[in-house]
Amino acid sequence: MQEIKKIKRQFMPIEVIYQSEDIVIVQTNAGLHLLADAKDKSADEKKSVDTSYGAFNLGLHVQDNPALVLSHRAELLTMLNQLGRVDNIYWLNQVHGNHVYDVDNHDIGLCVPDADAMLSQQAHCALAIMTADCVPICVWQPASQKIAVIHAGWQGLAKGIIAQTLAQFNQTEGQVCAMIGACISQHCYEVSLSVVEQLNLSQYRLDNQASESSILVQPHHSDAQKAWVNLPAIAGVQLQSAGVELLGTHLPVEQDTQAPTDHLVASPEWACSYTDDRYYSYRRMTHHQQQQTGRMAMLIMRLS
Repeated sequence: MQEIKKIKRQFMPIEVIYQSEDIVIVQTNAGLHLLADAKDKSADEKKSVDTSYGAFNLGLHVQDNPALVLSHRAELLTMLNQLGRVDNIYWLNQVHGNHVYDVDNHDIGLCVPDADAMLSQQAHCALAIMTADCVPICVWQPASQKIAVIHAGWQGLAKGIIAQTLAQFNQTEGQVCAMIGACISQHCYEVSLSVVEQLNLSQYRLDNQASESSILVQPHHSDAQKAWVNLPAIAGVQLQSAGVELLGTHLPVEQDTQAPTDHLVASPEWACSYTDDRYYSYRRMTHHQQQQTGRMAMLIMRLS
C-alpha cells in the first residue's frame, strides 16, 4: 500500500466567505504558500514530497495520491460540519461545457457526473466546484431554497453555462444571489484573439451604458494577436444582466467614463489565483514548468 505523505500546513485550508441563517459559502486553499514552500525545500525534500499539490489538494484527476485526496475530502466534510450539519458533498467531473446537473433528480452513485454546474434544494448538502484559475460561482435563492455552483472558464462563459444554470431558477419566486470565488485576474490572463472573438464581449452593457469592452478585455502590450481578458468581470456582467444580485465582489463598472480602469481591482472577498500563492493556479503551474498542480474548491451548503 502506498504511504500517504502529508505536508505540514501553514494555515487553515478553508475560509468562510459568506454566511446567513441557512446558507454558508466556503473557499478552500492549498493550506500553505505554494511558491514559498517550493523555494524553501531542499532537493531531497522536493523528491520525497511533491509540493506542487500543496497541503489540501481536492482534485482526483491531477495524478496526486488518490487516498490522500480522499482523506482531504473527508476532512473537508468534517470541517463543514463544524459550521452546521452537512451530510454529503457533491462533486462533478468538470468538462468545460454547459450541462447543468440536478442533484435532486438522481440517486447517489459511484460515477461522478460530467457537468459544469449543479443545483439542489436539499438541506444538509454541500455542492462543490473545483478550480485552479477558472471562475467558481455559488448561486442561491432564499425563497425557493435552491442552491447551485458553476464552473466558468472562458469556454463555459462562451457556451452560456451561467445562463443555463439561471434557467433552473424561477425569478418570480424571489431574488437570486451569487458570489464569485478565487480565480485568475485580468492582468494575469493572456489569451488569443480567437478566444476573445468566441466570448463575444461586444454584447455586454455595463451600468446600463454603452458597452465598455475595454473593462472586459485589454489589448496586449506586445503581441497584437493576444489580449488580456477579465473572466470574473465577464461572469459578473452575465450574472447581473440576468437580474442576479452579486455579493462580495467588486465589479469593475465605471461610474465616471473619464476614470482610469487600472485601479479596478478585486475586493478582499476574492483573490487572484495566479498572484496569491495560497491558491492553485494552472497557468502559474505552466509558467513555473511544474508537471501538475492541485485543485481548490468553492462550496455552497444549505443548513436548513
